[in-house]
Amino acid sequence: MGTRVTILNLEDSPNDAELNQVTLEAEGIECDVTRVETRAQFVAAMEQGTFDLILADYSLPGFDGLRALELALERIPDVPFIFVSGALGEEVAIEALKRGATDYVLKDKLSRLGPAVRRALNERQQRMERERAEKAQREQSEFLRNVFESVAHPFYVVDVRNYEVIMANSAALRPGSEDRIFCYALNHGRSQPCEGEDHPCPLMATVATKMPTVVEHRHEGVDGMPRIVEVHGYPVLDERGEVSQMIEYCVDITDRRRLEVAMRSILEGTSSVVGTGFFRRLVSNLARALSVRYAEVAAVDASAHRARTLAIWAGDAHADDFEYDLAGTPCENVTQKGFCLYPSNVQALFPSDFLLAQMGVESYMGVPLRASSGETLGLLAVMDDKPLPNALQAESLLRIFSARAATELERQLAEQALARLATVVEQATDDIIITDDAGLITYVNPAFERTLGHARKDIEGCSAQILQNDAQSEAFYHNVYRTVSRGSIWTGRITNRRRDGSLVDEDVVVSPIRDPAGKRIGYVAIMRDVTERLQLEAQLRQAQKMEAIGTLAGGIAHDFNNILAAVNGNLELALDDAPIELTDLRESLLGATNASTRAADLVRQILAFSRQGQPERKPMPLAPLVKETVKFLRASIPATIEIECRILSESLAVFADATQMHQIVMNLCTNAYHAMRDRGGKLTVELVEVDGKNDGSSNVPPESMARLTVRDTGMGMDAATMSRIFDPFYTTKSQGEGTGLGLAVVHGIVESHGGSIRVTSEVGLGSSFEVCLPVWRGEPAVEEVSAVRTAPLGHGEQILVVDDEESIVTVTRRRLSRLGYHVIASTDSRAALGSFKLNPGVFDVVITDQTMPHMTGLEMAMEMLRLRPNCPVILCTGYGERKTEELARSCGVRDILRKPITTQVLATAINRALKTVDDKNGA
Repeated sequence: MGTRVTILNLEDSPNDAELNQVTLEAEGIECDVTRVETRAQFVAAMEQGTFDLILADYSLPGFDGLRALELALERIPDVPFIFVSGALGEEVAIEALKRGATDYVLKDKLSRLGPAVRRALNERQQRMERERAEKAQREQSEFLRNVFESVAHPFYVVDVRNYEVIMANSAALRPGSEDRIFCYALNHGRSQPCEGEDHPCPLMATVATKMPTVVEHRHEGVDGMPRIVEVHGYPVLDERGEVSQMIEYCVDITDRRRLEVAMRSILEGTSSVVGTGFFRRLVSNLARALSVRYAEVAAVDASAHRARTLAIWAGDAHADDFEYDLAGTPCENVTQKGFCLYPSNVQALFPSDFLLAQMGVESYMGVPLRASSGETLGLLAVMDDKPLPNALQAESLLRIFSARAATELERQLAEQALARLATVVEQATDDIIITDDAGLITYVNPAFERTLGHARKDIEGCSAQILQNDAQSEAFYHNVYRTVSRGSIWTGRITNRRRDGSLVDEDVVVSPIRDPAGKRIGYVAIMRDVTERLQLEAQLRQAQKMEAIGTLAGGIAHDFNNILAAVNGNLELALDDAPIELTDLRESLLGATNASTRAADLVRQILAFSRQGQPERKPMPLAPLVKETVKFLRASIPATIEIECRILSESLAVFADATQMHQIVMNLCTNAYHAMRDRGGKLTVELVEVDGKNDGSSNVPPESMARLTVRDTGMGMDAATMSRIFDPFYTTKSQGEGTGLGLAVVHGIVESHGGSIRVTSEVGLGSSFEVCLPVWRGEPAVEEVSAVRTAPLGHGEQILVVDDEESIVTVTRRRLSRLGYHVIASTDSRAALGSFKLNPGVFDVVITDQTMPHMTGLEMAMEMLRLRPNCPVILCTGYGERKTEELARSCGVRDILRKPITTQVLATAINRALKTVDDKNGA
């Protein structure tokens, strides 16, 4: 049988035990036998050892086989128990089978021992593999026991000398029996002792052998039908050891033999097939064995209340499978109530079932197919066009084979569910990895292969530790294993390393896997790649940070510009008051004025970057901007880095936004500094005019170009890094040291100005960035130097000045008064609007700040313009927004000035506003 069989033999005879072993080994069954004689030895052996089979004698000194059977069923119920006895009667055998014995073998027929053992071991294996098959076997045994219990056996004692019946039970006695009865007349209706092939005499054989005898008689029953009777004879010995009497009882085994023939034919036809083949053979063999016209196996869908045939036999061939509604059919009763028998007239009972009428069905029998959970999966039914023959035999076969059919159907459904699950796992976008209990990888899905780059064939069978890396500590992995080994589920985030060495962040759930008995057999990890999501979250945080910076910068700009407006105004007034001969004083005042102007430019740069507003391009020289930026950087860069600034063309001008040009120089120099901060080095900034034809860029027209070069002697970059340096949010800097926006912004600015950027780098030798911009050949914009005496003068016009900053109101009043205007000032926008409403025509010009408490300058201007549409209003702001400026102009505001405002700019705006009013009045 492939492996040695361990046998516990309850036998008081060493010879008989040895004979059992020899018989089995002669049959090719290699076995190890443990023999015990007493109850204590039997119990101890069951508790200490593991056995495949129990062989037991029925009668032992001080102990009996039935008690041994009870003990075995209590302790090791799954081990087959076979009686091997020399004096085991039919009733005792039936009782043993009823109590749970697997089989019984008479010692004088040990030729049955090998087949019985093989069958018992095969049945045990089938029970272990299929729980439903085990249940079917129990149902079959239970059914057979019920059949035998319902039979009243004729039982009598015969005098072997003359065949006279000494005593008999009521089942053995026929009505009207004579006082003196002979055994051959008692149950067989004969006038002479039995003889011949059909009527062998058990008495003669028992007397000759002094052993129990079993013979079969074939004769005609009282109903005129042929019957088969099994006659059992047991010798009764006298004091001389001779047979003096014989105990004899008869069992009508006609139906049993028919059932055995039918079962054998069905088993032989279905034992080697599964699936559809099994169902098709089952219905064909079942129909032939029962001599019925139709047999079917069907699966049911309880939710849809429909059935679908898996195999159907009709007449003499298989029919095509089909679906039908269960409502109003006998099959509905089977699925809801269990076994159903309609021996005749079934069409009248189910008039709405047109299939019964179409097939001409007269009788019906069906049993449900139930899963191990008790759920109804389908049904097994037979039908005929006449009343069912052998209904009892048909019920027995249907009940027996319904268990086998249910097991097969449950297996098929489980395979289908498993196939669907496998498809889901294979197509899942999450990475799935399964290991055994020792942590060896048994499965990974395609998503795992795609994410981490490990081929399934290369990683299956390896320890899961192959995925560990230095992104997490040993303590981290130990905590994961400790959690899941305790039976808990671990959830968290792990950074895994791909096969190419790159890292991927994944949200992970690790769970233990348990078998139906609750034993842990492995682990499953489901991992979702969140790398991109984390990058997007980082980008969102960066965007939110930039938005916050913009909001903060706006508030700072407003307050700082107010301060600068007061400082700048007072410096202008002081410069105007300073005598010409005090040269040192005037130079100091001019220096302070220039510093104030640069501070205002710096605020505008901060606002432009944080708001990412539209650039204000104009002709501008590059050399001063480059020098100023390098000078600013020198104060913040360590002395270990040498800075060389080479301006080879002082007059180079470009048409550009000054703030964006400042961003280009600042970003490139900052990146160069970061590349050298650990070891030091040299930072070179060069500005030179080159021929556009030779700058190496195909998208730049052939004209003169201003080339800005920023070169460092730092660590350099490899090809992979250079291919991504202009990607937004890509950075090689540590956490918190960079946003990854710098070079992306530089690239966008250069492209928007019609220029090009070229990068060269070598690992260990440094990097060089060359920015080429078209040269401006027109006249450069010239900022006029603020001077009070060159500003347009007034002629006593009345001007309303509104600003919540007292210092700005004061300096503006002094400025305008010196220019010849009459000024009325207010620090409260609501009070100023009230004064205007009293006499709207008294003011020639209104100058108002935008950002003020209670009422903004634009809201106040709109009210004034509603009262006096042609009133000249000039709006001043320290933090201008394009939408606000557009709305102001659309409402009639004449001019919008950015703080800090010079006297020249303010006087020119007033003069322009007054002239516009005069022109309209003249018109």
